[in-house]
Amino acid sequence: IKPGDRVIPLANDIGGTWCTEQDFPIRQLYKVPPNINDERAATLRINPGTALRMLEDYTACGDLVVQSAANGQVGVAVSELGRAMGRE
Repeated sequence: IKPGDRVIPLANDIGGTWCTEQDFPIRQLYKVPPNINDERAATLRINPGTALRMLEDYTACGDLVVQSAANGQVGVAVSELGRAMGRE
């Protein structure tokens, strides 16, 4: 990671991320790959975690998960994570 790289803070107690500059220990940062646009990168800490929480709290391995109109990033994450976790 170097100055100018797009990064996402990994720590939960960071005091907010709505800024253009902030100091973090490098071990608390994830470098955003160049093939991920800003809009998608902005959702990386929220949407996959929401999907994972839904799957872990409300389903078990082997369960059938049905989604209606899952066209957002949480819906995509539920599909991808659910498949990886053994949900159908």
